[in-house]
Amino acid sequence: MLCSIYIVMYDVYQFFKKNIINIFVLSVLSAIINILLQYMLNINKTDLSILYQAHAFKKIGSHVIQYRLNANQKKIIFYMKRVKVTCLLVSAAFLYTSIIYFLKSIYLTVYQKYYYVLKKTCQFFFLLIPIIGLEYLLIELNISYFFILKILFSMLLATFPMILLLDNNGILGALRSSARIAWDNIYIVFPAIILRFIFKFFVTILFKFCFMFSVYTNIFVLNVILNLGLSYIIICLFRLYLLQKKSVV
Repeated sequence: MLCSIYIVMYDVYQFFKKNIINIFVLSVLSAIINILLQYMLNINKTDLSILYQAHAFKKIGSHVIQYRLNANQKKIIFYMKRVKVTCLLVSAAFLYTSIIYFLKSIYLTVYQKYYYVLKKTCQFFFLLIPIIGLEYLLIELNISYFFILKILFSMLLATFPMILLLDNNGILGALRSSARIAWDNIYIVFPAIILRFIFKFFVTILFKFCFMFSVYTNIFVLNVILNLGLSYIIICLFRLYLLQKKSVV
């Protein structure tokens, strides 16, 4: 057990350090996709002024704000929520897929690598949107046992994206394989998932208190940092996937 932990963590650290520029580029691309989608789909100034009349930016309880909203204001908030979720799912699926295919193309030249990664990502990133969407839905529900369910769900499907994209086992086969890998290596998967949540929580809290830039710039910088953290976890899980695959063979 300790040997497997050491192998995975050491390899992940060395790989991340040697390829930080490429990982940063993919993280930036994912953040750009997020910010462009929000910019294109976001509400206009007229709708924003309607929302502002609801005193949404004052320090009052959310239930009071919801009670004071009229029909138009509720439509605006619902639309903003849809925009946020859509941008998150598309950018996260892009990041997952691009990192996975980048790991697979490590021995190609720089030009071949980026061509291969972008081509494969554009072809297959949409396959991961439903899984990421379900994961997001569980965390958005403000009930404690749903957060526990999200942790279990994230653990069982930790290696699902790479198995689905690389092994051609189908959805059910990928689900079974991912659950088996998570169960056999819970001492690696559980800390990785918890670390991801902790990192996201503290970075998000930091940016809420340190709103240093304009809205879109702040969102972009936040997404780049979160993408780097998520990339590290994806690389860790991918290394575990390869280690488990070799042991089966």
